[in-house]
Amino acid sequence: MALLSISYGGNTELAARFRNAVGLPDDAVLLPEDSIVEAMKAAWNQFRRDFAVRAFGSFETNADTQAYSILPSNAIRVRRVWWPIPAECETQSNQTLRELDRYLTDPINELGTRVLRDPSLIGIMHRHLSWLKRFSPGGAELLNKSTVYLDPVPTTVKTVWFEYLDQPAVSYLSLEEEDAEPFFDLVEAKLHERLSTGAGAITGIRDLEEGTWVSTEAAKRHAEMAVRKKVAYDAAVPPPIPTF
Repeated sequence: MALLSISYGGNTELAARFRNAVGLPDDAVLLPEDSIVEAMKAAWNQFRRDFAVRAFGSFETNADTQAYSILPSNAIRVRRVWWPIPAECETQSNQTLRELDRYLTDPINELGTRVLRDPSLIGIMHRHLSWLKRFSPGGAELLNKSTVYLDPVPTTVKTVWFEYLDQPAVSYLSLEEEDAEPFFDLVEAKLHERLSTGAGAITGIRDLEEGTWVSTEAAKRHAEMAVRKKVAYDAAVPPPIPTF
């Protein structure tokens, strides 16, 4: 399957797709492109968290430095850090690092952070780090979503492993079509909700010259569709990633 950026091009083409989906294919007044782009951005912020993927990385410590900002670019948040590495575990930890070295990316920042996202290796890393945690007194404190504070303070350069949540794609335009259906549902839910309460919430049209009145249930239908699309999205959201 192709990426959305290939299938649709960009925001303008996607906006046309969503305008058709909510029943206003030629109406850029009730539903301007800016409103659709805002809905896509809001939906992406929620989608990237709900469909986050587990990933692992490592970074190098500096002597006498305790705080490290380690989150890779565009990732969501750090979940755990394995520190300190007790002496009885360090040999095993370094051996695992050497075995996985060819699967890690090049360093992505000045700390030497390297990341591992290959699904076939996630299980191996999880077993290794779970084993390491049994010996670790848990001296790492997460100060925020991206920064960790190590205690005791490192005295030498060591490789420290961490687990983090990464977004499912670089952007919504980088989603595969086969993975984008929940994203489409969420965008459409937001657009139907907007139309049910905003400019699209029209209940009637009066023609003063003809003396006629036409009533419409457009607002009600948009509200119903907003609920249906949100239910479809919620049904597709995977269960939370457990913390072991």
